[in-house]
Amino acid sequence: MKRWLQMTAAALLILMLTTPAAAAEASFMKPEKQDGQAQEQGMRILELAEQYTPEQAAKWKEELAKRTVLREQLHKYKNSSKYRKKQEKMKQELKQKLDSGEMTQEDLKKMIQQKKKEFAEKHRAWKEEGSKLQQQLEQALAEQNEHEIAAALNAMLKRLQQSNQRMAEKLQSLDQNMKP
Repeated sequence: MKRWLQMTAAALLILMLTTPAAAAEASFMKPEKQDGQAQEQGMRILELAEQYTPEQAAKWKEELAKRTVLREQLHKYKNSSKYRKKQEKMKQELKQKLDSGEMTQEDLKKMIQQKKKEFAEKHRAWKEEGSKLQQQLEQALAEQNEHEIAAALNAMLKRLQQSNQRMAEKLQSLDQNMKP
């Protein structure tokens, strides 16, 4: 029975420690994946911005370049030995809590499920908002409504700026968490 308990605890720890990595993977595309579809979409948006909102074109270029740099930094950070050591340390701390009785397996399961649920809800809402903006832009393009195209592009630019801000904050947070 005790061995089964240890095996279950180990499996839960592995699951919990891979969840943040999966979240990072889902939240921030790898730079090499950007070479394909994301880069094409960025170029298309940039062309539309230059055509329909020329006063915003420079901001679009700046924010798209910023996004590329931030994604590369997050990817590099995620693959660093510091990050892996921090993950291993968290794993050991949780294992100690389980071994000492501070936390039960049920508590650990609940904590993992809660974090997954919170991430999934935030991620889903963010994706839905992006899909709505994309649909608005596509509809405005189909109708050739310049005013609506400009409004959709401006909303998408604000969203890109928010996304870049979130990535910068995430990097800053990770840097502070890594300090001994």
